[in-house]
Amino acid sequence: WGAVGGGGVAPFAVSDDGTLIYVPGSSMPSSSSQRVLALADRGGKRELLGLPPGSYGYPRVSPDGRQLAVRTDDGGGTIWIYDLSGKSALRKLTLEGTNSYPRWSPDSRRLAFFSNRENKPGIFVQAADGSGAAERLPGLPEAPEYIPTSWSPDGKALAFHAYNKANDLGIWTVSLTGERKAESFIDAPGSSQADAAFSPDGRWLAYVSQETGSQQIYVEPYPKAGAGRRQISREDRNFGPAWSVDGNELFYYQADSRRLVSVPIRTNPSFSFGQPVPIPIEGMVQLDGPRNWDLMPDGKRFLVVL
Repeated sequence: WGAVGGGGVAPFAVSDDGTLIYVPGSSMPSSSSQRVLALADRGGKRELLGLPPGSYGYPRVSPDGRQLAVRTDDGGGTIWIYDLSGKSALRKLTLEGTNSYPRWSPDSRRLAFFSNRENKPGIFVQAADGSGAAERLPGLPEAPEYIPTSWSPDGKALAFHAYNKANDLGIWTVSLTGERKAESFIDAPGSSQADAAFSPDGRWLAYVSQETGSQQIYVEPYPKAGAGRRQISREDRNFGPAWSVDGNELFYYQADSRRLVSVPIRTNPSFSFGQPVPIPIEGMVQLDGPRNWDLMPDGKRFLVVL
């Protein structure tokens, strides 16, 4: 294995006569500490944030557009908060355990995240300003890791994915009020479903599934309403769907083309969708797993890892 191109990694070999053969590398840098965070518009113009290079991953912008939550690899996994006005430095939110996958509440006041503190994996909810202790959510299915992915628009439920007994991923939702009961949404045998995202009206869940042998984006009514699931993507290896604020677009990362794409969506009076439109942002880093970028609330810009 060796480093090639802008820091990607690829297997290669050189013959005795000097011929090089190689497989093109992925978009994951060989040194995660060299990642930077940037805002990019739909035309691909990028503007770096005022932060030094670091091991950034899974950034999320607060719904009010004022703050950024991001994980770094230092110490196993730390979640930080950054004021997007640039008026203050990065601030640590987590101080113990390995932490990752921060997800903002709809009111921008709380964060849900994964942590293995106290030697027990779980999902925690904590005030974004760091006040008070982090609360472990009860009633989750037994699993070695949980990845929270999306709050419902009313803040009453949280979607997450977790490993089942067959070591595949399945999508669950957990109530954040009352009994706080976790319920399985989809868990197709012998395959993985992950990265669920609530639509802005709370009536649909977009997610990734590998049940057909390729990694595709689907949209399905929420809560379960019988028939009505739609396959949005067609190419293989698609990551992390995200809805526009008005619910009229669905974005996802297409790994083979290394591009974000936008798909027009209509949910009323019936569900329909159009063809994917590429968004030419160069140099994005998509890690294996949840999406490694976020959409700004204005719908015009993206927070990306380069």
